[in-house]
Amino acid sequence: YLSDLNLLQFGSHIIS
Repeated sequence: YLSDLNLLQFGSHIIS
């Protein structure tokens, strides 16, 4: 699965 860092970056885009 994607790494935590990737998840955080993706989540940031969704949250923003």
